Amino acid sequence: MTYTSNEPKPLFTAIVARLEASTGKSIGKANAPEDVTTPYAVVYPLPDVDSDGTLDDPDSDVWWGFQITGVGKDMDEAQWMQAEARAALLGWTPTVAGLELSPVELDSGSGITRDPDLRQPVFYSTDRFRVFSSPG
Repeated sequence: MTYTSNEPKPLFTAIVARLEASTGKSIGKANAPEDVTTPYAVVYPLPDVDSDGTLDDPDSDVWWGFQITGVGKDMDEAQWMQAEARAALLGWTPTVAGLELSPVELDSGSGITRDPDLRQPVFYSTDRFRVFSSPG
Protein backbone atom coordinates (compact mmCIF):
# COMPACT_ATOMS: atom_id res chain seq x y z
CA MET A 1 0.00 0.00 0.00
CA THR A 2 1.35 3.42 -0.99
CA TYR A 3 0.18 6.52 0.81
CA THR A 4 0.19 9.95 -0.78
CA SER A 5 2.60 12.41 0.80
CA ASN A 6 1.42 15.88 -0.10
CA GLU A 7 4.28 18.33 -0.63
CA PRO A 8 3.28 21.81 0.62
CA LYS A 9 6.14 23.88 -0.87
CA PRO A 10 4.75 24.27 -4.44
CA LEU A 11 1.37 25.40 -3.13
CA PHE A 12 2.83 28.01 -0.80
CA THR A 13 5.24 29.20 -3.49
CA ALA A 14 2.20 29.80 -5.73
CA ILE A 15 0.37 31.67 -2.95
CA VAL A 16 3.33 33.97 -2.25
CA ALA A 17 3.81 34.65 -5.98
CA ARG A 18 0.12 35.48 -6.37
CA LEU A 19 0.20 37.93 -3.46
CA GLU A 20 3.41 39.62 -4.70
CA ALA A 21 2.03 40.02 -8.21
CA SER A 22 -1.41 41.19 -7.09
CA THR A 23 -0.38 43.61 -4.36
CA GLY A 24 3.02 44.80 -5.53
CA LYS A 25 4.16 44.53 -1.91
CA SER A 26 6.73 42.46 -0.06
CA ILE A 27 5.46 39.08 1.11
CA GLY A 28 7.25 37.09 3.79
CA LYS A 29 7.31 33.32 4.17
CA ALA A 30 6.55 32.63 7.87
CA ASN A 31 8.75 35.64 8.68
CA ALA A 32 8.66 39.32 7.90
CA PRO A 33 10.07 39.98 4.42
CA GLU A 34 13.47 41.63 4.06
CA ASP A 35 11.78 44.86 2.99
CA VAL A 36 9.46 45.75 5.87
CA THR A 37 8.20 48.94 4.28
CA THR A 38 4.54 48.92 5.25
CA PRO A 39 2.19 47.63 4.21
CA TYR A 40 3.42 44.08 3.74
CA ALA A 41 2.13 40.58 4.42
CA VAL A 42 3.38 37.27 5.75
CA VAL A 43 2.14 33.82 4.67
CA TYR A 44 2.03 31.21 7.44
CA PRO A 45 1.26 27.57 6.65
CA LEU A 46 -1.11 26.20 9.29
CA PRO A 47 -1.85 22.60 10.28
CA ASP A 48 -3.94 20.78 7.70
CA VAL A 49 -7.61 21.61 8.21
CA ASP A 50 -8.69 18.06 7.35
CA SER A 51 -7.71 15.10 5.20
CA ASP A 52 -9.65 12.34 3.51
CA GLY A 53 -9.21 9.68 0.89
CA THR A 54 -9.80 6.02 0.22
CA LEU A 55 -9.10 3.05 2.48
CA ASP A 56 -5.95 2.41 0.45
CA ASP A 57 -4.79 6.03 0.71
CA PRO A 58 -6.63 7.77 3.57
CA ASP A 59 -4.71 11.08 3.42
CA SER A 60 -4.63 11.67 -0.32
CA ASP A 61 -7.07 14.58 -0.21
CA VAL A 62 -6.14 17.50 2.02
CA TRP A 63 -7.65 20.80 3.12
CA TRP A 64 -4.57 23.04 3.44
CA GLY A 65 -4.81 25.88 5.93
CA PHE A 66 -2.80 29.08 5.85
CA GLN A 67 -2.81 32.51 7.41
CA ILE A 68 -2.08 35.84 5.78
CA THR A 69 -0.95 38.45 8.26
CA GLY A 70 -1.31 41.92 6.79
CA VAL A 71 0.88 44.52 8.49
CA GLY A 72 0.66 48.31 8.39
CA LYS A 73 1.91 51.35 10.27
CA ASP A 74 -1.72 52.21 11.06
CA MET A 75 -5.20 50.72 10.79
CA ASP A 76 -5.70 52.00 7.24
CA GLU A 77 -2.57 50.27 5.90
CA ALA A 78 -3.37 47.02 7.68
CA GLN A 79 -6.92 47.04 6.30
CA TRP A 80 -5.62 47.86 2.82
CA MET A 81 -3.27 44.86 2.94
CA GLN A 82 -6.06 42.63 4.26
CA ALA A 83 -8.42 43.72 1.47
CA GLU A 84 -5.75 43.30 -1.22
CA ALA A 85 -4.85 39.79 0.00
CA ARG A 86 -8.51 38.79 0.04
CA ALA A 87 -9.04 40.19 -3.46
CA ALA A 88 -6.00 38.28 -4.73
CA LEU A 89 -6.87 34.95 -3.13
CA LEU A 90 -10.62 34.49 -2.73
CA GLY A 91 -11.96 32.39 -5.59
CA TRP A 92 -8.51 31.98 -7.16
CA THR A 93 -7.56 28.41 -8.04
CA PRO A 94 -3.81 27.81 -7.63
CA THR A 95 -2.02 25.79 -10.28
CA VAL A 96 0.37 23.16 -8.93
CA ALA A 97 1.70 20.23 -10.98
CA GLY A 98 0.27 16.91 -9.81
CA LEU A 99 -2.60 18.42 -7.81
CA GLU A 100 -6.17 19.34 -8.47
CA LEU A 101 -7.00 22.33 -6.29
CA SER A 102 -10.21 24.08 -5.33
CA PRO A 103 -10.63 27.83 -5.33
CA VAL A 104 -9.25 29.47 -2.17
CA GLU A 105 -11.82 30.11 0.57
CA LEU A 106 -11.78 32.37 3.61
CA ASP A 107 -11.82 30.09 6.66
CA SER A 108 -11.97 32.89 9.24
CA GLY A 109 -11.44 36.60 8.97
CA SER A 110 -10.06 38.95 11.57
CA GLY A 111 -10.26 42.49 12.71
CA ILE A 112 -7.24 44.72 13.16
CA THR A 113 -4.95 44.42 16.18
CA ARG A 114 -2.26 46.83 17.37
CA ASP A 115 1.08 45.44 18.53
CA PRO A 116 2.40 48.02 21.00
CA ASP A 117 5.44 45.96 22.05
CA LEU A 118 7.52 46.95 19.05
CA ARG A 119 9.75 50.00 18.93
CA GLN A 120 7.42 51.45 16.32
CA PRO A 121 3.99 49.86 16.90
CA VAL A 122 2.31 48.18 13.94
CA PHE A 123 -1.24 47.12 13.19
CA TYR A 124 -2.09 43.75 11.70
CA SER A 125 -4.85 41.43 10.50
CA THR A 126 -4.73 37.62 10.61
CA ASP A 127 -7.08 36.14 8.02
CA ARG A 128 -7.12 32.36 7.66
CA PHE A 129 -7.74 30.66 4.36
CA ARG A 130 -8.09 27.11 3.08
CA VAL A 131 -7.79 25.25 -0.20
CA PHE A 132 -8.67 21.63 -1.02
CA SER A 133 -6.19 19.45 -2.91
CA SER A 134 -6.43 16.03 -4.46
CA PRO A 135 -3.82 14.16 -6.51
CA GLY A 136 -4.31 14.99 -10.14
